[in-house]
Amino acid sequence: MQYYHIMTKKRDRASQIRQRLSQIPTEMAGEVRRVVHVRETLRGYVYHSRRRCGKPSCRCARGELHEAWVVATKVGGKQTTRSLGGRQRDRVERLCENYRQFRQAESAMRRLCREATELTRELGSLICEDPFKEKAKR
Repeated sequence: MQYYHIMTKKRDRASQIRQRLSQIPTEMAGEVRRVVHVRETLRGYVYHSRRRCGKPSCRCARGELHEAWVVATKVGGKQTTRSLGGRQRDRVERLCENYRQFRQAESAMRRLCREATELTRELGSLICEDPFKEKAKR
């Protein structure tokens, strides 16, 4: 009776694995579409900066800080910030968002591949028969 119970559990788990494995290609296709549709990116982020320049006679010394939209990114391997004009800001924000979306899709694709590999290994161990093991009588 114990052998039958173990085999039922194995069959149930194998069925669950097969169901999940059949879903992964659909999810992967969605992530691939996200990656393929990205045309250009910028690794960085845009933020609103408020700071003092340090000149004693400037208005910022009285508390009226200089404001600017800037992008933080790497240029030549070094972290840098650059000021953005009005029209530049929208485009650069969109490029930075494209980069985030691209990286999220890439990460999801890696996760799905790992999951499929692990499930396939588990399924293989569940369905592999030992020809020398005697089956218990029911």
